[in-house]
Amino acid sequence: MSTETVKSFLCRRIAKAKPMTSSFGQEMLGRVVQDKKGKELGKLADLVIDVANGEISELLIRCAEHIDASRLPFPLKDGSVAIPSTEVSSFGHVIMLKI
Repeated sequence: MSTETVKSFLCRRIAKAKPMTSSFGQEMLGRVVQDKKGKELGKLADLVIDVANGEISELLIRCAEHIDASRLPFPLKDGSVAIPSTEVSSFGHVIMLKI
């Protein structure tokens, strides 16, 4: 499966000078991510897109200072925690996880 982050996708598309809409991804970056109990885990740093189908495959989260990222059940990628999109219960002003 081929994936890339929203930032790299946008840079690649801009370099090709093709029109696109990227407002969804840009609007989501920086939003607070909470677990199912409402505890803040961090903020959305980036989204990983499956370029084969255009779907979000992972959320890259910059953990809040009080969170030890190594204790979470998800891998680290480029200093962020990579959370599968299947673990998201809702996208809104706050991104809620199922865990």
